[in-house]
Amino acid sequence: MPQTLELSSPLLSIHISNGQNSFSPGHTIAGNVVRTSPILTTKTTVKITIHGRAKSHMVVHRVNSSSTYRGRFRLIDHVRHAQTLYEGPVHIPPTGGREEWPFLIRLPTHVDDEVACQNQDTFIPQSNSARRTHVLPPTYNATTINDKDSFVEYYLKATFRGFAQGRWQIDDAILPVRLCARSEGPPLADWGLTRYTTRRSVTTQKLVPGMEDTLLSTSQRLRKFFHTSSVPALWFRAEVDAPTRIQLENPKTVPFRIRVVPEWDKTSEILQNVPQNIRLLRATLKIKQFCEIKCEGTLKTYEDSFFDKISMVLNDPGSAKLREVPFGEELSSLDLGQLANLKVGFNGPMGRPRISTSISPSFMTYNLKVRHSLGWTIALEIGGEECEIRNSRDFPLVVLPPSASRYDVEPDGSPPRSDSWIQPPTGEAPPPSFDEVVKQDQKEVRESLTRLENHGEASGTGPSAR
Repeated sequence: MPQTLELSSPLLSIHISNGQNSFSPGHTIAGNVVRTSPILTTKTTVKITIHGRAKSHMVVHRVNSSSTYRGRFRLIDHVRHAQTLYEGPVHIPPTGGREEWPFLIRLPTHVDDEVACQNQDTFIPQSNSARRTHVLPPTYNATTINDKDSFVEYYLKATFRGFAQGRWQIDDAILPVRLCARSEGPPLADWGLTRYTTRRSVTTQKLVPGMEDTLLSTSQRLRKFFHTSSVPALWFRAEVDAPTRIQLENPKTVPFRIRVVPEWDKTSEILQNVPQNIRLLRATLKIKQFCEIKCEGTLKTYEDSFFDKISMVLNDPGSAKLREVPFGEELSSLDLGQLANLKVGFNGPMGRPRISTSISPSFMTYNLKVRHSLGWTIALEIGGEECEIRNSRDFPLVVLPPSASRYDVEPDGSPPRSDSWIQPPTGEAPPPSFDEVVKQDQKEVRESLTRLENHGEASGTGPSAR
């Protein structure tokens, strides 16, 4: 089930203006269909249209056999969006030349449900309203080594049909285009932070003030190993504030915070109200990107899922200086996301990419659904002991597409409108209104006439002199 590949030759090719290849629903694609191969036709038709489709594929293995199932949905009615760019003769001499036919194709904002809906079992609710408001999904591709894959693709297809040398000649050109989802409104500011609490304990004599750098004897190490009551124990809870939603290419850092709060009621008496130095050894975030697919069978619809894992290291394990983690309920949490300059879709510290560009926003269409979950592993050092904090299960995460306000293209493909020319420079008075300008002009005209009359009277040429 291959994706559509680019098809371009001197016979026919498609060129998009400004080399742009990423668009959003509702945007206009501008470009030219070009032919440079020599030809002489008496009748020619040049057409172009936009295609969109979502496909899923899986192989079900049984004891002695295997079966292949597929899901196919058209997302755009390519017949309805077809355009005839030219009709008439074409002459490109063998000595060289080219013909160009410009085009403008406006991408729809929603799926053409009339061509997509085939009464199949889909992720989209069966209600007509849900199907009519189904936004075009973004370009997507996911493949596994165990015979499961899916993709969403869009491409332009141009056709040259000319009558030459007594027969019809048909040439095609194909150009895949990338459709990117956009979020309306400004960049995300509310990350939906949720607090997750993990309770832990550390047992060691080095928690006692003055013994931090003491070398433990063999008997002390044995008592610590067997957790005898004579060895002091510190009980605490690690509070992690993690986002439930993030946004691709958001200029703000993704917040991910941690602090440690002691539980004195369970802690040994010798450690009561004793502040502890807690240092961060390692911190890693993991985003899982799941793809659920549906494929139509003879008697039923088959479903399956697979996922990719994207890991992000939030600190430099080789750093000589370890970061202190706040210890106490009255202290604010340490924002690891801010320290790591964590921006999904941007570069992190030292210019190293934080996340692969393969991460997709969460979305759903007829035969596939992309969702995400978040997990983490944090290693702390307390009293010389390493303590690992991790979530027992992955938590749901919504990945939003980039904000439309970050981009310099209007839905019709033109540059964004700006009212900055109307605003006066900072610290200067605003320009006069139209009425004020008219009044000022009239005043200057009257003053000029008065000066002319006075000059005429003085020289004996004015009305009184006559």
